[in-house]
Amino acid sequence: MRASWRWPLAALVAVWPTLVRADDPEPRDRPNWPRVLQEYVIINGALGIPWYWGNQDYSQRTWEWRWDRESWKAKLVTFDAVRFDGDDFRTNAVHHTFVSGMSYFLVGRSNRLTIPESFLASVLASTTWEYLLEFREGPSVNDMITTPLSGIALGETVFQLGELFLRGGDHPVNWALATGFGGLQTFHRRLDKTKQPRSATTDSLGFAQDRWHRFELHAAIQLADQPTRSETRMQLGLDTEIVTIHSFDKPARVSRWVGGENFTRLTARLSYHEQGIQEILLRARATIGGYYDQDLRGAVGALAGHAFYAGFVSSFDYAVSDLDTLTERLGVSALGVTFDAFLERAPLRLRATLDVMGDFAMVTPVAGAAYRAWLGPNARTRLSFQTNDYYYAIGASVLPSLTVELAPFFLAAAARLDTFSSIEGMERRQWQVTDDSHFADRRLSYRVTLGVAPVRLLRMWAGIERKVRAGTVGPFSADLRERLVTVGASFVL
Repeated sequence: MRASWRWPLAALVAVWPTLVRADDPEPRDRPNWPRVLQEYVIINGALGIPWYWGNQDYSQRTWEWRWDRESWKAKLVTFDAVRFDGDDFRTNAVHHTFVSGMSYFLVGRSNRLTIPESFLASVLASTTWEYLLEFREGPSVNDMITTPLSGIALGETVFQLGELFLRGGDHPVNWALATGFGGLQTFHRRLDKTKQPRSATTDSLGFAQDRWHRFELHAAIQLADQPTRSETRMQLGLDTEIVTIHSFDKPARVSRWVGGENFTRLTARLSYHEQGIQEILLRARATIGGYYDQDLRGAVGALAGHAFYAGFVSSFDYAVSDLDTLTERLGVSALGVTFDAFLERAPLRLRATLDVMGDFAMVTPVAGAAYRAWLGPNARTRLSFQTNDYYYAIGASVLPSLTVELAPFFLAAAARLDTFSSIEGMERRQWQVTDDSHFADRRLSYRVTLGVAPVRLLRMWAGIERKVRAGTVGPFSADLRERLVTVGASFVL
């Protein structure tokens, strides 16, 4: 299983430099590698070490190695010490992604590193932490995968949000967002005494108009039917998309490889009912190089033609849901390919996308309750499940979508299939495991939304969605089905 993790990294190292050296209308300045290393020392050393050694009640649980020849042989030669950890879900799915992974990547990007350079720098920072600063522990395989891999999607999405707002005007809304998302870029530009590029035109909120962007905030009422209960939920959501390909959605004929230019999306959902929060969902997605072809004619707002993008994509999903018979938690770091096609014949606009991803995931098993009851008090299984109700898995995701707009109406259809399969034999104390049953889970969802935009900034819509969750653990199986009907309104910028 270990060998299967090496070839994707080797392929990325070989392909990415070619993609990111493709034509870029805004050539970047020389990367500041010394400052990247200095800031990694600050993050890991000045901030990380005091926290780690100041919480020894937590960290000492897995101290079993020393700074000696035998320990380093187990870490670097035989890899017997390189294992999965059993830390709680929040540590692995939040701290190592939203904190460490995003921070490492943003340090690289804001110091003018490319996407693959920032990723490789994140790999270096994460590996250094696991091997040197946590030398009393065995290096955690899951941390060395999720930290840099999630950092691509999360870090690049936040970086492009920051760049968009920094290019905007002095409107209070834009200024506040530029401060929140672009603070690191601003700090570095002040150190370098360089000016921030500005958009020649801005909208009423000060947002830059030289980069295509879309922000949609929505509020909705949701009716949910599950096997033993029905409930009404309120939902708040945010969807963003930024495209940095300069010709996108403008009359132009373009056909070229793109690297530094990309598509980034952020999706956030918060659902709650009378008992409290029901769901927290966050998904970040960023393309990382590919081929772009466009042939659009006419005027903006009345274009005719097509655009097509095919390339590599990275995503990170974090989800916690309070369901009928399950508290579901998912943390999915993914890398794959994407196809994104646009067709315009004003007033008709059509967009079709397909993402095919390979996943490394932390999954709450649907059949976990039956398996836990069967285990008994003295049995020992994988530590992450026994103490924290999740397991490590490899998997695959397929995400097709279709959007059709015929003003003022629109129709959107989307589906998602995730399959997860557990990784055995990698526990930190594998010899103590008495049952290492195989876990497998599947998530399938599909939805259709129909709506109308009565005025330019307002969209009103209704949708229906089906979700099927199914899983097995050894001889045990379970499934959970859910139907959702949602009615909402969106404010679009």
